[in-house]
Amino acid sequence: MKKVKILFFGLICFIFSTSGASAVQFELFDWAFNIDGDISEARLGDDMFTGELTGELTDGLGTLSWTTAEAGDHSFLAWFDHQIDADINTFFNEHGGVSGSSATGQSWEIDEPGYLNDTYIGDVYDNMLRGTLDNLNNTNLISGITDDALNDVSMAMGWDFSLDTGQEAIIGLTLSHIAPETGFYLFHTDEHSDASIYLSSTLKINGNAPPVPEPGTMLLLCIGLAGMFGVRKKIMVKN
Repeated sequence: MKKVKILFFGLICFIFSTSGASAVQFELFDWAFNIDGDISEARLGDDMFTGELTGELTDGLGTLSWTTAEAGDHSFLAWFDHQIDADINTFFNEHGGVSGSSATGQSWEIDEPGYLNDTYIGDVYDNMLRGTLDNLNNTNLISGITDDALNDVSMAMGWDFSLDTGQEAIIGLTLSHIAPETGFYLFHTDEHSDASIYLSSTLKINGNAPPVPEPGTMLLLCIGLAGMFGVRKKIMVKN
């Protein structure tokens, strides 16, 4: 009976130790934002939550939000370089993917971070700094590379939009290990860990833009003004 208890205790310890060891490690290794030409970067020691950017991330996953009510043209770009179980599987055994179709004004890119070595260098980071993403998954397009396990994945997503006076824009970003049920999203997968990070974003514009008169309305208005002007001219002539 004593031996059975010892074996049972050992089995319980083994289960708990293996379950703890199998927990996936998500890490946000690097990030950067280009918001209306203002750039903030982790590598420069910047604080992510400055200005109108708010949110909360745990192990690099969570939600972020940016709001503006300034009239005019706007550009919002966010870039993230995550690592999945890098201490166990390294960080260049990953691949990226896309699901769905992007919305009007939405841009994205998946690529090598761009500063690993002289052989496999992506341009997503440089494109983000320039304010122009190429809407391509370049991790599977590297010349001479056919094995996805040779990639280090980073993802970027952004919006270009305009606001009229009285309007407000709210951009949401979600980084999760659970795939969205609907909509457009990017994903970064470590097949050795059977885990992924999903990046999705929304743009909501509140408020009404000043009404733009239809051509027919403008024509009636012009005819009315012309008529009023003609009547006034006749009255002046009679007097």
